[in-house]
This record gives sequence, C-alpha cells and structure tokens, in this order.
Amino acid sequence: MRGVRVIGRALAASVVLCMAFGSFAVGFGEELRLQALNDDPIELEIEHPTPGSTVSDYGCGAFVAGRAFRGGFDVALVLDTSGSTAEPSGADINRNGTIGTRRGVGQNWIPGSRSSDSGDSVLAAEVAAAERLLGDLDPRITRVSVISFSGGYEPGSSYWRRGQEDRPASITHIPLTHDFRRVRDALRALRLAGSDGGTDMAAGVRRGFVELSGLQGARSKRNDQNQKLMFFFTDGVLERGKDYVALLEAARQAHRLNVRVHTFAIGDSAVQLPVAAVQLADMTGGEFTPVANPGQLSAVLETIEFADLDQISIRSRPLGVDAELVSWAADGSWGGFVKLATGTNRIEVTARLGDGSLVTQHVDIKGNHSKDPPSIPNPLLDRFTNLRKECLHRIRGEAILTERAADKHALKLLKLEIERERLRARERVKEQRKSLELEVEEEDVDPVR
Repeated sequence: MRGVRVIGRALAASVVLCMAFGSFAVGFGEELRLQALNDDPIELEIEHPTPGSTVSDYGCGAFVAGRAFRGGFDVALVLDTSGSTAEPSGADINRNGTIGTRRGVGQNWIPGSRSSDSGDSVLAAEVAAAERLLGDLDPRITRVSVISFSGGYEPGSSYWRRGQEDRPASITHIPLTHDFRRVRDALRALRLAGSDGGTDMAAGVRRGFVELSGLQGARSKRNDQNQKLMFFFTDGVLERGKDYVALLEAARQAHRLNVRVHTFAIGDSAVQLPVAAVQLADMTGGEFTPVANPGQLSAVLETIEFADLDQISIRSRPLGVDAELVSWAADGSWGGFVKLATGTNRIEVTARLGDGSLVTQHVDIKGNHSKDPPSIPNPLLDRFTNLRKECLHRIRGEAILTERAADKHALKLLKLEIERERLRARERVKEQRKSLELEVEEEDVDPVR
C-alpha cells in the first residue's frame, strides 16, 4: 500500500535578461529581475508508515519518512577536468592520512597528456562533492548524468599538441539514469583518468543542456516533466573576450531550455575572477557559490537545496510531541523519529516551503513499544540507517553531542562566509566584465543577440 500525499503550491524563480551590448551580460541588482516561473503544485508525501499499520517506537522513536517535491529532477553533474584540477585541494580527500602536495602542473606537465590520479587533487574534491550530492538524491524521482569538460586544443592554445585537434572539449560519461551505482562508477573513473587541457566552460554548459533537454546528439532520453538542474564545477577563469561571448550564449540557451545552473567557483583564482560562475548562475536562475578552499567543497554541498523546502516538522498525537531528530535532503526527501502513544496515533507532517507557505499531511497508525526492530522499505533503508546513527550518537554521551554541535557551528560559519564571499565576488565581477567587454569591442566581435 502506498503512502499518502497532499498537494500545496509555491513559487519558483526565473530570470528576465537585459542584453543591450553595453551590459549584455546579466549583473546582480538592477539587471536581474525575478518573476514567477510556474505555479506547479508541491506534493507532500508520507511514504512510511502506511495508513492503519502498527508501528514500534522502540529506541529512537517511530521512523517517519517521505518526500516534498514538485515532480522529478534531471541533474547534470558537469566537472572541470582541465590541467589545473590536478593541483592539490589542500585537504585529505581520499582519507589516507596525508594531504597531497603535488605542485607545478603548469611548469612540469606535458600538454595533451593526462595527469596521473591524485586522491587529494581539486578534481578529486569535485568528484567527492558530486558523490556527496548523490547521497542526498532519491533515485526514484531523480536521474543523474556525469559530464566533463576541458578543451583548449585549437592551434595557438598553450595546451595544443598536434594530433589532439579532434579531441572533444566536453564528454558525456554517462547519460541521465536512475541507476546511481553507474553514476558513482563513472565519477570514480573520471577521477582516475586524471586532468588535462584548457578550460572550455561554454562546451561544458552546452553538453549539459543537450543531455538535460534530449537535444540532437544527446545520449539521454528526453523527459519534459522533470525539472532540469546543472551543477557546474570549475577552477577556471575567463581571460579572453571570445570565451566570454561563448559562455554568455551557452547560458542564454540553457535559460531558454529552462535549465537552472548552480555554479561552484573553486580555488582562489576562480573566486577572485568569478565572472563566469556568477553570470552563468544569474542568467539561468541558479545560485553561485564561491569555494576559495577546494578542500571544503563537499562541506559546501551541505548548504545546497533545490526542492523549495525550508523545513520539515513531525508531530504525534495524542502525545503532542514534536520529533527532535528530523533531516531533509536537497531534493526534498525527508525523514525523522517521533515518539508514539500506545494505541491509535495521528502523525502530522508539515513542510514549510521557500515562499513561507505551509503544506500539511497526516497518517493514522497504531503504536506499540515492541523491542522488535522495525521493518523499513528498501528504498528508505539508507535514510533510516543514517538517521539512526545520528540518534545513537546523541544517546551515547555528552562528548559526542559536543562534537556534533561543533560540526553544526562550523557549518553555520561556513554558510556565513559563503554569503560574505558572494557579495565580494559580485563587486569584483563588475570590473572583470568591463575588461572582457572592452576586449570584445577591440576585437570587433559582434555582441550576442
């Protein structure tokens, strides 16, 4: 028997672009205007427990889980594999007890030959972050594709070597799929393949929206019902006017196809010269995230949410007790433990959406205090296991609680620093845009129409 669901409504945002050549790229503020993209319903579904079932609250409480979503998702993970991503991230990404110190890619690396895998490289940090995001997605409603980009192989490029002219600047390693095992395998293979080449960001964006929209040349099956999201990771910067124009055109095409791009500028150079990541996000209604320390990329992914869900609360009646342990993921999947009374209980779940509105659902069950382990449906087992680990950490002692509190405090500080860096980055974008636009004018490149 399926769980129960209720439908609410909330607003999403899209971007109306101002493209006169004097400011033909979107800036933050007067050139960016938000409007309602759609009025599609939000569905709040309680998947477990099912109506009328008998449930034990032994230990942590009765496990309650479900989803708050506006249909399904198609997600393209677009990773930068250019030569610079072989540099160390500054963190122990592969958790082997040491931090990689490989330096000097630009001086020592032979153009056109891929670097050997480094478990602590910027590329390794990208892969780890993508795997972290994957763990928060529900494969029943989400398809994921893995794409890489590098480029810069045209004659005259510092990365060009004869025989590399036909090498693609972007590659689809796996088309959109519900099989997350294949996605993880593709990510690991990408890391092992190493880093090489320049940074053709426009090629990565184009490959991303081709797969998400099922256009000609895509390996993915088209699904117009799913929301289209691209997670774009790069440590690169725009240095040439023609690259700027190409990126703007790719961003505009993505916007026309309703593809929202969340960008991550990784490392000091990308954060100091962030025009590519900022404008790509702004032009598509996504979010720009600066990550000055590449080793923090996975932690930064914990701040990302795209299901328009701000909070989930769970209460049982007649006890009138709120769940103390509740978590929700980026795609709106949620779960928690709540205490029950013996006999008939009503479990009420309330979702607060991004616009402040509330959606509520309930399920009537029978509670007992059996010591038998609960029976959890297989699709929800990972969510249950992770929450139960958190519960046991709380039970075991104050020392662990203090450690967990410190982790949460560190995450809060990280969020504040990201917001501060976003503001600083947008100030730097203004000057970088002027320089690139001047170069476009000097090269007599026609503006994007």
